[in-house]
Amino acid sequence: SIIHLNEESNDDDIFKENKLYLEKLEKEKQENQQQSLKIETDLYLIGQALNTFLIFEDGENLYLIDQHAAHERILFDKFNESVSKADVIKQPLLIPYVFTVNSTEYDFLIERIGALQSMGIDIEEFGTNTFKVSELPVILADMSFDKFTKDVLAELNSLKSLTITSLLMEKLAQKACKAAIKSGDKMTDDEIKVLLKLLKGNLGLKCPHGRPIAVKITRSEIDKW
Repeated sequence: SIIHLNEESNDDDIFKENKLYLEKLEKEKQENQQQSLKIETDLYLIGQALNTFLIFEDGENLYLIDQHAAHERILFDKFNESVSKADVIKQPLLIPYVFTVNSTEYDFLIERIGALQSMGIDIEEFGTNTFKVSELPVILADMSFDKFTKDVLAELNSLKSLTITSLLMEKLAQKACKAAIKSGDKMTDDEIKVLLKLLKGNLGLKCPHGRPIAVKITRSEIDKW
């Protein structure tokens, strides 16, 4: 049993060294390759690992795609495009949202009312220092506009640099995260191929939170391991 424990300890040391080496390789890879990871050739599906990572190859390299990060980015871009279009589909609120602000907050919002309207948020003045929201983009219909407004005004009051646009993008990112395929979800081969098609060969994307959606592993790297 003593020998067994020593062997286990040696194995732990080896795994720690390997982990450090892999982390070093990963950091270098992210710095040198990630931004330009555009795939022009066909990728062949190997399968799904740990119900989280999609594995592909092109004959010379392996590609590991984080299914949640990839789907999250696809949805975020779709939501963002929908909200950014002038003809965005809007949905009337059952009960218009009416809120009152102070004079400083009024000046802040009145300067940005056009930006909000261009995003599909139907907002208008509704009396002294008061605004009314009657419609929201369908994609954001379940958003709490009360909380969104408080977040906007909190940024104003604390003199932070975030804008209405960046706060709205944050809401879109949250929505994309909730709607995306989760880590641990089993995907069929057809679902995986559809996800890859939606990425349009661009594996250098990052999720809305800044995480790379994929990594490329070359044959030479594997040989070194």
